[in-house]
Amino acid sequence: MRGNEDLGGKVSIYDHSVFMWHSEDNLNGTITTHVDDFEYSGTSNWHKDVVQKLVQMFKISKNEKGTFKYLGLNIEQNGSQIFIDQYAYVENLKEIDIQDERKKQLDEKLSEKEMKQLRSVCGQLLWATSQTRPDVAFDSCQVNNYGKEPTVRNILEANKAIKKLKTDKVKIVYPCLGNPKHMKVAVYGDGSHNSLPNGASQGGKIVFLTGNGRAAPIAWQSKKLDRVTKSPLATEISAVADAADMGFLIASMVRELFALEQLPDIELITDSNSLRQHLETKTTITDPRNRVDTARLREMTDIGEVKIRWVRSELMLADCLTKHGASSDLLRKVLVSGTLPHPTPSYQN
Repeated sequence: MRGNEDLGGKVSIYDHSVFMWHSEDNLNGTITTHVDDFEYSGTSNWHKDVVQKLVQMFKISKNEKGTFKYLGLNIEQNGSQIFIDQYAYVENLKEIDIQDERKKQLDEKLSEKEMKQLRSVCGQLLWATSQTRPDVAFDSCQVNNYGKEPTVRNILEANKAIKKLKTDKVKIVYPCLGNPKHMKVAVYGDGSHNSLPNGASQGGKIVFLTGNGRAAPIAWQSKKLDRVTKSPLATEISAVADAADMGFLIASMVRELFALEQLPDIELITDSNSLRQHLETKTTITDPRNRVDTARLREMTDIGEVKIRWVRSELMLADCLTKHGASSDLLRKVLVSGTLPHPTPSYQN
């Protein structure tokens, strides 16, 4: 968006759709673009100096604030808090119509018509779970990984995911986190070994920005790990290393956005006792493919880039991102309250 740079904006080195305006060490305003739409926020003076000029420059036809809809998301600002949901979008999702007799043919290949319906539903599920519903991200990931020859079973799984989205309504709160200098990054990383039909493993992560006793979800992902792992420990190492990378990226973006002198503290949270013990004792990993990830995690903790915290499995917010049957109740509670659970760490660098 050339006009932003002409008006003194600086494009983020991490995301070229994000533009920032600073004066000395203070953030005055930001603009985030998406195709021909953009969101903006900033001080009143910045609005006069930048936004008003942009409106004239690009002949903006519609300008909304406070409560509005953006890319299918309902956005509401109430005092110092912002709420985001996709109630209307989710309610409009339709299950794939399938006859009772067809439902019994679980392993039968889909017709062309059914294939087209499944692809459409998968895209809709992915959009909802990537924007506001991390609690259903695992279900969406599983539905989208239907392979080259999807079956009736995949349609039933897609319909089940839609029902789950509609059953549990979630309005994410983004509270005021206070002084950016005191913000921290909390990263939950989890892996589920040999949990997928082809023997692959699932990894999940969710990153929160915290401050002022509150927390806001920034990024999350549920995905099949890039390689097949040989053991539960190898799965956890791979998944947690991925989570650490995402946490470091978010911390770097926060530092850039608020022009901080240092990276925010990063806390990497795991429920794996085996991983904790290996990081504590510096035990050599026998699997050559996991030595790199383990060495990288140890280096990040040794130089103070991250602190590792171990929690009980019931407090692992990424658990529902990696396996069937895992409860997502605690994660939904955190999303709507803006408050993380307060576990007592058993281990911390």
